[in-house]
Amino acid sequence: MKVTILQSAKKDMEEIFLYASFLGSDFAQRQIDKVLYNISLLEKTPDIGGWAKSLVPVETDRYMVSGRHLVFYKLFPNKVQIVRVMDGRTDWQKVLFKV
Repeated sequence: MKVTILQSAKKDMEEIFLYASFLGSDFAQRQIDKVLYNISLLEKTPDIGGWAKSLVPVETDRYMVSGRHLVFYKLFPNKVQIVRVMDGRTDWQKVLFKV
């Protein structure tokens, strides 16, 4: 299954890298590599994540945990779209779902 990363998720990963860079560029790159590795798992097992509606009231969006990050994605018949990558310690519900 094809996995595409939307611009919003790319921007999130850039921000994660910049924030983590305060602990060193190697550390920051490992954080991004971990997220990208977990995203790559969706190619073969797109159902690996949970339903986002178990966290907040939405219908079709899914999420997966990648270390301290949450990867939000939409599952379509022939593709997976990575929508956002958020630090699980932030107020991501407010950012994503305006709750």
